[in-house]
Amino acid sequence: MALVEVAECNQGYGYGGKLIALVAMDAFEQPGFEGYVQLKSKINGIEKFYDHLGGERNWQRVIFDTDVSKAIINKYLPDGGTIQWIIN
Repeated sequence: MALVEVAECNQGYGYGGKLIALVAMDAFEQPGFEGYVQLKSKINGIEKFYDHLGGERNWQRVIFDTDVSKAIINKYLPDGGTIQWIIN
């Protein structure tokens, strides 16, 4: 599991939402996922951010269903986005 945290100096720019949108886009490209995203949140107040995005929260687990994932993509990546994997 990858730990992704947006540094405090970069908060307020929508980077967190864009990261979730990229993950959601990838979930639509994977057979059988249909945009379904699940993550485990730290319990330090950030979990409210996922509520703002429309995620269903059960303690540390946050689930974004197909419709929520589409809404996040439309909001944070309205012109689309690309995922480019860099392998060293």
